[in-house]
Amino acid sequence: MSVSIYKTVKNTGIKQKVVLSAVKKTLSKIGVKNKDISISFIGRKKMNSLNKRYRKKNRPTDVLSFSAQEGFGIGENSDFGDIFICVPFVEKQAKKQNISYKEECLRMVIHGVLHLAGYDHITKKDEKIMFGIQENILKKMV
Repeated sequence: MSVSIYKTVKNTGIKQKVVLSAVKKTLSKIGVKNKDISISFIGRKKMNSLNKRYRKKNRPTDVLSFSAQEGFGIGENSDFGDIFICVPFVEKQAKKQNISYKEECLRMVIHGVLHLAGYDHITKKDEKIMFGIQENILKKMV
């Protein structure tokens, strides 16, 4: 397993080893092994562009995940997918919720990895499952 971290913003606001730990804990929790993930920390403009292009929503969002394979990346290929995290958006969310940026950023990393594994929150049932796993992992990290 490898995790590549990229940034188009000056400061990600979180240490790389903390991000790596969140990815490893999430993959371990859901029983996924030997997958490669890229995580890009980006600004509002880039996130708005990605969200508009791929989701047809002309606004930034906190996190986007793109699975490398059909079937949500569970196949034989080691490339699991790409995660994009909008640093200014996550900063704003953290302030609004009165929590630390680190906690909210870790939540977005975990959330992104779960999406790569095929979890979603379209239905209330799926949301309960996904967010339950997400918060359980996060609770052990903060």
